[in-house]
Amino acid sequence: MSYRRRLVVALVIGVAAARALACAGGNSPSAPTTPPVTAVSITGTSSFSVGQSAQLTSTATLSNGTTQNVTSSATWASSNLTIATVSASGMLFASSAGEVDIRATYQSVVGVLHVTVTSLASANPAPTPSPTPSPTPTACGVERWAVKTLTDADATRVNFTDAIPTTITSLNGFPAHCSSLPDNRAFPEEFRVYETTGVVQLTRNEDDHDIHIALADPNDPTQTIVVEVVDPACATTSPYLSTLSQVRATYQSLGSLTGKTVNVGGVGFYDFAHGQTGRSRSCVELHPVIGISVANTIVRPRSKGLVSR
Repeated sequence: MSYRRRLVVALVIGVAAARALACAGGNSPSAPTTPPVTAVSITGTSSFSVGQSAQLTSTATLSNGTTQNVTSSATWASSNLTIATVSASGMLFASSAGEVDIRATYQSVVGVLHVTVTSLASANPAPTPSPTPSPTPTACGVERWAVKTLTDADATRVNFTDAIPTTITSLNGFPAHCSSLPDNRAFPEEFRVYETTGVVQLTRNEDDHDIHIALADPNDPTQTIVVEVVDPACATTSPYLSTLSQVRATYQSLGSLTGKTVNVGGVGFYDFAHGQTGRSRSCVELHPVIGISVANTIVRPRSKGLVSR
């Protein structure tokens, strides 16, 4: 056999062998599958006073022994919404005294945290409505007052179950409603509860008995918002009077807040623009506040971004 013929035969054999190897190993290995979840746990505060709030954390344990933070992926639920609510992000708000189970479900596996909520009445007595007639509108407030105090006919339509975590900057970006406002609860934001974190720039007792708090976004002090803690004596007909009373007592127990970072939950509300300190660009407020607590980090306030009146 000639050299050229032997070379051709060798090439043919080599090509055939390469094809055989390709066929044998052509199937790519299947993608690794995530081990199944064997358990879900919840960590965080299990003892609250009425009006307090805190972030809970959900952790999934996998069959291979590793763990995974699933706080934002789990489905959160409360066994008794009158005692405590929990948002989609795991933020818990304590509303009334009692015991409640908070559940986090991930891939059909459920974790449970038993929470006890106690009343602040013994240490910080909440204002007790006087048996005498309620204060006149002049002593309390006038403009959109029923909406501010959850005494309006639509107060029970507010969604307290699915609180929305947000930032002060995002609240400033809401559609602006600063004038020609109706007396009734009218805008979608006024039927929702929002949770945010801010640096307290100012607190002030108002003539209408509200406590005015100006908050600044920790990441942008030029973005501010007003939140208001109402006087329960001005909201005696509200179905949420107990919550409003406990929030007022909680605020009073916190001492001076100026310069501190706080977590606040409150009902969305649009107020007339009248030069109020800390007014948001959209004129939205959290009014009334339904939960307030001091965050772990204390941030020094900056003076810019506030409009004094």
